[in-house]
Amino acid sequence: MSKPRLLILDDDPHLTEALELWFAKRNYSIDKASDGEEGLLILRSDQNIELVLADFMMPGLNGLELLKLIKSTPELFHIKVLMMSHNENPEFRNRALQLGAVAYLSKADGAKSIVERAIQTLEGFNGASALPAAGEIRLISESLLNLIQVTSLMEGLAPSAQAALATAQTLTERIRAIAS
Repeated sequence: MSKPRLLILDDDPHLTEALELWFAKRNYSIDKASDGEEGLLILRSDQNIELVLADFMMPGLNGLELLKLIKSTPELFHIKVLMMSHNENPEFRNRALQLGAVAYLSKADGAKSIVERAIQTLEGFNGASALPAAGEIRLISESLLNLIQVTSLMEGLAPSAQAALATAQTLTERIRAIAS
């Protein structure tokens, strides 16, 4: 069984090289890009990438903008994103997590720490699958609520379908509340 593929997206060649060396030691297959536009092209052309390590601040399309695009594109939504930055501003961290990043990692912790967190995310914790981040759960529940709302406006829905939609809405709202 092959290891998951990942994309390192950073405009710092020294960090990218260090990350690449750590992942190579563990036999991971990686792609690299130095800006968001290039990264987006890679993601759209390679359906096997499971994780993106994205720098928060890059020229052009930055990591946060790329995260928004990934989480709003159905064929990319499944990709896990770990945001990295030297900036430890809680506002930046919260924004990234709200938009669906699995984690916001400090580059100051070093490449080895970033790689270990990426592997935990890909392989799960203690052999179990990792749970989605709260931001990802909120994003999924918002999408479900929008879908439920649009569907419930359709004319001619059978009473059983209307009841099922009401139940789905209640459960989705509960999930969103738990994730908040």
